[in-house]
Amino acid sequence: MNKDDGLPVAFIILRDYLISTFKGKRAAGGRECVIRCPFCGDSKDPKSAHLYVGFNRKRNTISYNCFKCNTNGDIGLSFFRSLGIYETDIINAVLEFNQSNNGAIFFNEHKRYRNNKSAITHDVIIPIKDTPEYCKKLDYINHRIGGHLTFKDIQNYNIVLNLLDFLSANGITTYSRDERIMQQLAFGFIGFLSVDSSHITMRRIVPENKVHESISKRYTNYTINDNGSQVYCIREAINPTYPNIVCIAEGGFDILSLHYNFLYAFPNKI
Repeated sequence: MNKDDGLPVAFIILRDYLISTFKGKRAAGGRECVIRCPFCGDSKDPKSAHLYVGFNRKRNTISYNCFKCNTNGDIGLSFFRSLGIYETDIINAVLEFNQSNNGAIFFNEHKRYRNNKSAITHDVIIPIKDTPEYCKKLDYINHRIGGHLTFKDIQNYNIVLNLLDFLSANGITTYSRDERIMQQLAFGFIGFLSVDSSHITMRRIVPENKVHESISKRYTNYTINDNGSQVYCIREAINPTYPNIVCIAEGGFDILSLHYNFLYAFPNKI
């Protein structure tokens, strides 16, 4: 009898992809696989792994659990984003299976981290504090764009100077990353809130050797709610009686610099 008999095709495809791409291993006779955890960074030993991905027969879903940081749940978009997986065939197969069997992607009720039902349902609060940390980050932004932004501008631009302060101000008390990573994201990064407040693009402003390797790249995406957009957008009224300039840029600082500097150069066109 084939050991894969009775397992969903979507899980088999995902399992084999994780094993080949992330040097994972089979577990429980192939009903699970184990890889290093992207949420807590796992242990210092690269051969050690604690994130198990498997088919949950009781819930009839494909789910995951890290036995080191206890991050767990049914697989949704944030799982794939955290691992840097963008293969649409695999993503769609897993999401369609979970949604068709559950009606929606649900998470363990005891899960420590943020789930897909979580969202900011009120007007977003961008906290500002008169502290050395906040002033230093404001100075950093002004130096990057050659500007003279104030804390009021920071709020208008939906810039997050401290991730933990932002989440607390908006009533979010559970996180989508390990608490040790959250501390580093809060103090070593500046965030740009997405257009629907579901994600924050975090830009590292400290040396890469000062943070965990899982967030050492220049940009790290923080997920508040899976069901949303990662796009940072500065909303601006348009006067249709004038020619208008539309600017699209790659990073948050590029977008901010274009808007800030063009606003003075072309006040009626952007």
